[in-house]
Amino acid sequence: MTGNGEPLGPRAELLKRLLVCIDRACHESYADEVISCVTTTVTESLGARSAVVALLDQQTDFLAIHGAEGLSPQFVRNYRRTVGTGVLGQVILNGREVFIGEVEPDSEEATELRMELDFKSVMCVRIATSGRGMGFLLAESPEPNRFRPDDLVVLRLLACVVALSVERDRMLAADRQVPTSETPAVVYSYSYFHRRLTEEIERAQRLNERLSLVLISADNLSEHRQLHGTQKADEVFAELVDRLKRAIRSIDVIGRYGAGQLVIYMPETSQEAALKAAERIHKLIERHGYTIDDLPMTASIGVATLPENGETVNQLMNALSSALFKARRAGSHRVSGPAETYVL
Repeated sequence: MTGNGEPLGPRAELLKRLLVCIDRACHESYADEVISCVTTTVTESLGARSAVVALLDQQTDFLAIHGAEGLSPQFVRNYRRTVGTGVLGQVILNGREVFIGEVEPDSEEATELRMELDFKSVMCVRIATSGRGMGFLLAESPEPNRFRPDDLVVLRLLACVVALSVERDRMLAADRQVPTSETPAVVYSYSYFHRRLTEEIERAQRLNERLSLVLISADNLSEHRQLHGTQKADEVFAELVDRLKRAIRSIDVIGRYGAGQLVIYMPETSQEAALKAAERIHKLIERHGYTIDDLPMTASIGVATLPENGETVNQLMNALSSALFKARRAGSHRVSGPAETYVL
């Protein structure tokens, strides 16, 4: 309602809802409350039939729904998907934005983005922080051309709100445990690693030095977990981490990045030197032959460098995710430098 008692217009009501979500994300509300606010805003203000926030589990390779409107509780509970190199991979790893007015029934978008029911129009954007894909926010409708282009801008803003609240919750939890020894080698939580990296980037820029990042992703971790259980897969990954720690320099720092993923920053390292180091790591993994019942544990590796691929943490992490996506799309089990950002 306005000050004189008249109803708010649709856009004014949307702005009011956005401000409520942002206020909750910036203050003491838990991420679950913020996500609920976001999905309600998408369905009630943008007219979506359903709205979904799906996030990558930090301990597995699976996407799980953390909040939804318009879906049955059973579907939400049972939803588990991996991030490949299709549409979901393009969104989460490479920042693609999906905006389709009328979806072809047999298209890749219809197959990968379908939730519980078929849809005609869809929007989907990445949820990310510091250049790291965390999941996606999706809105769909059975009506063709239900959404307007500026609705995609709203969805992008709401995805940022979700990322802010989720990362805040994770940082609060991590700060009670950092530094942490999660494996035989010390591996820092991503929030701690991010702070260290921010300081290192500022230092490198002051001294006009190079700095490189290497992102290592275990290719078959989800298959190991499915076949042999979480404990056995974690044991293999922990052994891999321990050997990696011994293979890098004492000034290099390792951090957790995502499920089955590690990120290393290498001070005073050019892109050429970082690619050589990444190849050594790749050969180490290949030579050791990590297997469980003949299923190999291989890795895809991406490399990015300051200043060639970015001058901020966000820019560098986006370039790093792009490099990893390039390696995966080429067949995995390889090393890649940054690829071009995906453009829809």
